[in-house]
Amino acid sequence: MTALVKSYMRAVASGSRTAATSAFIATDSEAVVAVLNHLRESRNALVHSSDDSSNIESKLFLLKRYVETAIIFHAASAGRFSDLGEVTEFLDLPLEESQIRERLRLLEKASRFRHEEQESSPREA
Repeated sequence: MTALVKSYMRAVASGSRTAATSAFIATDSEAVVAVLNHLRESRNALVHSSDDSSNIESKLFLLKRYVETAIIFHAASAGRFSDLGEVTEFLDLPLEESQIRERLRLLEKASRFRHEEQESSPREA
C-alpha cells in the first residue's frame, strides 16, 4: 500500500491527469480536483524548498483516501473493460454529461462519415 501511495503521489506531483481521473470516479469532482491539486502543490513545495513537513501525515491520510477509492473502483470494475488502456480512456472522459453527449454525437458523425467513405471508394481488384 505504501508503494501505491508513493506512486499515486508521484503522479499527482507530476501534474498528470491524476486529479481529473480521480474526479471522474468521485461524487464531488470539483472538490477532488481542488484537494489533489493542493496535495500536488504541497508536495512540490516540500521537495523543492525547506517547507515545513509537520503536517505531512494529514496530507498522506488525505491522499490515501483517493488511492483507496481508485483501488475500490478498479476492483469493482474488473471484467467491465477489455484492458487497462480502455479503463484509462474511460477515466479520461469528460465529467459533464453534456460533454459526453457531444462527444458521442461527434463519434457517431465520424462513424457515418467513415462508413460512407468506404462505400463510395472504388474496390481494389
